[in-house]
Amino acid sequence: MAKKLTVLGDDQRLAYASKRLTDAGLHITGAGENIFDADYFLLPVPVTADGIRIKGTQVKLNDFMDGLTKEKTIFCGMPPENLVKYCSVRNIICFDYMQDETLTEKNAVLTARGIISEAVYQGAVLRESSSLVIGYGHCGKAIAKELEALGAHTEVMVRRSESYEAVRTDGYGAVYMFDLLSKEDKNRMNKYSYVFNTVPAPVLNPSAIRLLSENVMIFDIASKPGGTDFDYCREHDIFASLSLGIPGRHYPKEAGDIIAGVVLERINL
Repeated sequence: MAKKLTVLGDDQRLAYASKRLTDAGLHITGAGENIFDADYFLLPVPVTADGIRIKGTQVKLNDFMDGLTKEKTIFCGMPPENLVKYCSVRNIICFDYMQDETLTEKNAVLTARGIISEAVYQGAVLRESSSLVIGYGHCGKAIAKELEALGAHTEVMVRRSESYEAVRTDGYGAVYMFDLLSKEDKNRMNKYSYVFNTVPAPVLNPSAIRLLSENVMIFDIASKPGGTDFDYCREHDIFASLSLGIPGRHYPKEAGDIIAGVVLERINL
């Protein structure tokens, strides 16, 4: 008999994930049916936007938790603390698929492609440009790779010596954040036409932005509120955009397939 999986939420990624999971042999149910008559649950990212209901549904999170029984598995993105605690004391597996290493790497590639597309849409001419990537985690690496492939002269700003060496090994120009942002050296910073920030900290504060060219375009993908002082940019007519959730917005099918792959691997299908 086919294992049952309940999918909750109106995230397009979950719709595409459901199709792949159905093709793999799972029986999919959704809101409006007996949602608790399932072996597994697939919830959106984040699980809840208002702290009350599962995102994209009328199902209250507390009601959902009350209906759970032991030996269930929940696949979700960015679960709230109360859901994690509830599951931990009741022997219910709550797996945050956004913490899966494979998903993180694949999502980073989609994020890089998406932010580059957004930059081009906004008028960026990346070939032969001087571009700066701030941060060298999964997304920073993917963005640098995309920029280099498009012919941009790419440098990466990092804080740690290990990251500095990794950037150099990968063939990009490496600069220390402290060296560039702690010195009033506008000649070193104003060469960048495009800056891509991935660091969820206020790295592009007014003092740093003043060192950049007045024509710079800043694309920030760091977790809300981002790492850029957007108020300062607006006041000084500097282009700066915060772009979140790129995989789900630009590539829902690909992102859904990635989520489905994680689920299938975890349940050994």
